[in-house]
Amino acid sequence: MRPDFRGRTLVFENAIKQDGVFSPGDYESFQFNSLQAFRPYVKALEDAGLLVSTHDEGDKRRKTIQVTALGWLVKFAMEQSQLSQNAIQQDP
Repeated sequence: MRPDFRGRTLVFENAIKQDGVFSPGDYESFQFNSLQAFRPYVKALEDAGLLVSTHDEGDKRRKTIQVTALGWLVKFAMEQSQLSQNAIQQDP
């Protein structure tokens, strides 16, 4: 089952709020009850090119997840879209 759009959006927005870097163990800060529930959303965002996972060179068990350059561009586009919508709503 593919994770829903709303859930993927919330995971992406929370990743941005964490300065774009987090680990799988941070799933509770993303409002998930388990890593197993969290992982499909991260995987969907990785498949879209918005997140990337890397293993620590010193400790291969440690994994870091980061927002990609494309992810930061998507964030910027989302912000610009929101600004445009606000301007349209305020225009008499």
